[in-house]
Amino acid sequence: MRPSDETAGIYVAGGTVGPQRLTTLERYDPETGVWDSLSPMPTPRWWLGFTAAPNGKLYAIGGLGDPLGADVSLETDLVSAVDEYDPATDSWTARAPLSVPRWHMDAVAAPNGRIYAVGGHEASGAVATVEVYDTTTDSWTILTPMPTARFALGSALTADGWICAIGGTPPPRAMVERARLVGTLGRLQGVAGAWSPQSR
Repeated sequence: MRPSDETAGIYVAGGTVGPQRLTTLERYDPETGVWDSLSPMPTPRWWLGFTAAPNGKLYAIGGLGDPLGADVSLETDLVSAVDEYDPATDSWTARAPLSVPRWHMDAVAAPNGRIYAVGGHEASGAVATVEVYDTTTDSWTILTPMPTARFALGSALTADGWICAIGGTPPPRAMVERARLVGTLGRLQGVAGAWSPQSR
């Protein structure tokens, strides 16, 4: 993650070592080859969404977490927490949680200042859920879902305003679906049929 030129680097957050869910945040400087340990996340978790927004902050979104380090449960260890990291002060702030806890979604930030959380896995299984977070109002809005429920996917924003959901499981999918962002509101174009499949 590169939140700004002033705090440039590659950021790695959370994870798991055996049964222990991590709160760690580290930054790698490609120029010096040095890793720095930063202020830990408030919520231990792995398989979270993690992205840098245009406001220079980093956002840790959802995931799987159990501070007791007990056996992993894909039904009860889901996290809805959203935490904002400020590289300038090396500090975390709790923000509005996801509407529905889930893990292994992807998160992508847009120039309009909003963050899109795409897909993931809820207690019942893979979902097609898409939510947008407004960093200025600290609020989430549920948008038109993807046609295909999946987790472990990638997401990307194109220069001409398309948000793309790429790959994922189950089963392994070599597919891309996309939807166009509309204006500064950051909504997806249309209500039904906002997403369209693309050739791979």
